[in-house]
Amino acid sequence: MRVRTVSTDDGARLHADITGDPDGAVTVVLAHGWTLRAQSWTPVLRALRPLAHDAEVGGTRFVRYDQRCHGQSTWGTDPVTVARLGEDLFQVLRALAPTGPVVLAGMSMGGMTIMSLAGSHPEIFGDLVTGVVLVSTAAGGLAERHPRRGPIAHFVRNVPAPLVAVGQRYPRGVDRARRIFSLRHKPMLRRFERVGFGPEPAPQVVRATAAMIEATPFRTIVEFYPVLLRHDMRTQLNALARVPVSVVVGRNDQLTPVRHSREIAEAIPSATLHVEPDTGHMLLMERPHVVAAPIRKMVHATA
Repeated sequence: MRVRTVSTDDGARLHADITGDPDGAVTVVLAHGWTLRAQSWTPVLRALRPLAHDAEVGGTRFVRYDQRCHGQSTWGTDPVTVARLGEDLFQVLRALAPTGPVVLAGMSMGGMTIMSLAGSHPEIFGDLVTGVVLVSTAAGGLAERHPRRGPIAHFVRNVPAPLVAVGQRYPRGVDRARRIFSLRHKPMLRRFERVGFGPEPAPQVVRATAAMIEATPFRTIVEFYPVLLRHDMRTQLNALARVPVSVVVGRNDQLTPVRHSREIAEAIPSATLHVEPDTGHMLLMERPHVVAAPIRKMVHATA
């Protein structure tokens, strides 16, 4: 594995790693979801390992990176927006995959990042980018149709500024206080499991996912959440129609329900939709082979 840092035009430093065949003919670039990190793609990369030295495709490189403010990546000077995330991905491509073909895959916020990239840089789709896989994501409408409509969801949607202010002024104190409600505690872990997964997830998968979320700073959580709720690319998906698109979602997804994936697939003539039974929003970790399958198919189609 080779570790790289991509410096953005607003000063953020994006941590990335490159695995597979360094001289591979095809590059797969992976964008993770909110509160996660590049590491969340590890199970999928294991499933895709044979592609690295597959002579039929000329070998494959895999690039995964921590989105800004997640994992080992830093904040920049620009405000957090999905458009900014799309520009970050463009700069990652320019630095680490400047020549095609490239297959992009994004989970949840990572899918939104790809959609934003398609809106701001349509010229690279069909040229540099030859295929897209969107996992457990939405093109918009999360604020109007958000499934968690209780007082907590209302509070987080409508009082972000005070939360951000507290998180910025007392970041260490707030993150220490979060340990009281740690996802490692059995009642919290069970609640998280019900919201994020299907009916029978592997316990080790739930614990590993919870650990990634717990490691995400409070400031990142509260600043990104309202941004994702405001995300709306439903009328700007035209560039994605230039390439094959695979949309994959868990039947039990409570955070970006199936209707959002169906809406994306219906808006893109080139898209196919796969709904995986007995899985939730964390499909990436629950059934990595289901996510790996369309990526593998697109790599072979590109070669």
